[in-house]
Amino acid sequence: MRRTHGFLLRFLDLGLLLLMAFLVVAELNPTHQESLPGPGTPVGEVTRVYMLTFHEAGSMRITWQGRLLCSSGVTDRLMRCLRTHPPGRVVLVPSSRATVQQFVTLLDACEVHNLDCTAGE
Repeated sequence: MRRTHGFLLRFLDLGLLLLMAFLVVAELNPTHQESLPGPGTPVGEVTRVYMLTFHEAGSMRITWQGRLLCSSGVTDRLMRCLRTHPPGRVVLVPSSRATVQQFVTLLDACEVHNLDCTAGE
């Protein structure tokens, strides 16, 4: 019985020693820092920001600077319409009664169509 405990303790000690060595050797600081657009950024580098609002009834609209660009109840049709406009960031803005599933479906559609989507207010 005593031998099995000794082997188990040696095994645990070796595991903890390897874990500590990994933590010491591993680089914990991020090496890449993305620069954000600021006041000195040229106008050509700032992308457009589209607002995609969606409701519980399934109706969705895409606006840019207050102008309606696309309106549809079908996600793929809406994404195809958005791809006809210059590239930019799409901000997903749910109504107060929109479901989480609608949000997830839109995020998946953004990924399929290679669009830069983010959550809104």
